[in-house]
Amino acid sequence: MWLSNNYFQKFSMPNNYGTNKESDENSISNRYSPSCIGAISNGFEAGNRAVEESLARQIENEKASEAAAAALLKEPDIVKRAKALFMAQQIQFKDVKKVRQGDAFITQPLMTDENKLCVLNALFGGVEDIPHRDSYRGRIVDHEDKIIDDQYPVTRLVAAFSAAGLKGVPLKAAREVIREYALDHERNDLIDRLEKKIPEWDGKPRMKKKLIELFELRDTPLIQNVGQYFWLSLFNRMMMPGSLAPIAIALIGAQGCGKSLFAKKLCQILTDDEESDSVQLNLDGDWMEFLRAITGKSVIATVGEMAGFTRADTNKIKDITTRTSDQMHYKFEGTFTQQRQWIMMLDGNKYELQRDETGNRRFIPLFCGQLADVGGQPRWRQDFEAIFDDNERGICFEDDVWQIMAECAEWMDDNGESGYTAFVREVVRQVTAFNAAEVAAERGIVVDGDIETYLDLALSKVKLEVVPMRDGSGKCCVRVDRVALHDVIHDLSNGKAKIHPSGLLKAMAARGAEEVKPSGVRKYRFAHLADQDAFDAMLAARNPSPDDEAAKVEKERF
Repeated sequence: MWLSNNYFQKFSMPNNYGTNKESDENSISNRYSPSCIGAISNGFEAGNRAVEESLARQIENEKASEAAAAALLKEPDIVKRAKALFMAQQIQFKDVKKVRQGDAFITQPLMTDENKLCVLNALFGGVEDIPHRDSYRGRIVDHEDKIIDDQYPVTRLVAAFSAAGLKGVPLKAAREVIREYALDHERNDLIDRLEKKIPEWDGKPRMKKKLIELFELRDTPLIQNVGQYFWLSLFNRMMMPGSLAPIAIALIGAQGCGKSLFAKKLCQILTDDEESDSVQLNLDGDWMEFLRAITGKSVIATVGEMAGFTRADTNKIKDITTRTSDQMHYKFEGTFTQQRQWIMMLDGNKYELQRDETGNRRFIPLFCGQLADVGGQPRWRQDFEAIFDDNERGICFEDDVWQIMAECAEWMDDNGESGYTAFVREVVRQVTAFNAAEVAAERGIVVDGDIETYLDLALSKVKLEVVPMRDGSGKCCVRVDRVALHDVIHDLSNGKAKIHPSGLLKAMAARGAEEVKPSGVRKYRFAHLADQDAFDAMLAARNPSPDDEAAKVEKERF
């Protein structure tokens, strides 16, 4: 209190105040003389100081209590922690009753959910490791990162409740209340880790060219954009689960060149788990088992050895790639929607990616140790091996990965989600155009076996027609009669080759020919070839001799 009752009595009016005007005026004059007013002022100042001192002591006591509680919370054993908190009177139960003990009454906590939560709040308030639902894993975990399910042991938790002063909590009730507590504290452990780990960007651009430098890819604007897309899609999938990632890079190269190691290293670095690896997607396997294997454990799904794929397999991968979330469940638990925090990658040692004639905008081939094309087909070094770390050259893959993540964060700050969406759409457009050109050039497609075996040889033997173009240009072109070509293939294969008309049409288009019908007769016209010499040069470029090809490869290497 600011002023005591005696103080107010001292300066209160007398009981007979108002009966005698002159006496009352003298009384008022005496009571509110300068000396009296000074005494009142000093009294109020003393009262204010007392209040301020009381508040200061209260704040100091609260800080000391918080410091003491924080020290107690460092105890890793929850039973010992609960006992220490109880002894320090840090657990304030909400529901209590009075119980006689001898000549006195004491308070006793009731067995209510509120009181159970009071114990859990005291045990885990203000600490980082608490029971929570981890949306990265889609699981409920305790303070030791153990899954809380129907098989989760709660004997230590019951002992902790008892040590905290709440005795008699049943096992089933303990399991239920810790699940509810965890559900009320949802977070994403991967995002939390990355937010703490991603450094400040050093300002050096790496996104566009890291894949080019690591795998010695051909440096083109398209491949630079694909590289930037790869890192941004990985970053956004991790930091904003369910983000767009509709394109999968397909690493094509020799066995052991670092394709699988690349994915493994990324998973280990980003998840901080030495056991982490990319998860193989088996197209004929159990989809739910795959989701359980990758969710919360890896950030990359891989599809390997594309050589045996059918068009149905390719369509299945396209469908999987475009999704941003999945319906999943764990055994004995309900179904839930899991936003994806992983991306797709493909790899193989053969280029047979272009299976869809209608267009491909979901995959982009990247040739590891790429050489100049031979015969119109991509080539790559068979002895290529990606270099992830080299102290002498100052190469550290892990450092580069973290700086790229920092660069991605900076890019997203500058461009936002709308900028990312627009960028992805542009890359999809570029990838679609690239793959259409690949199919037209008969690159990366699965060619009919008989056509592959006999067509170029037959073209070197079939009779050619050199005729003027009908466009008035005065130029000539080369034509091949379709029936005559079939006859040559028949003779070369001793009648065993089976040539499908649509397959032959695509194969001729890949060689630059179009089908025409002069006077109703089907022929193939090479408008860009003016004579037999140009025609023979085209065939020679498609089918170089082994010596010529080896020399070209050796030249590219050195």
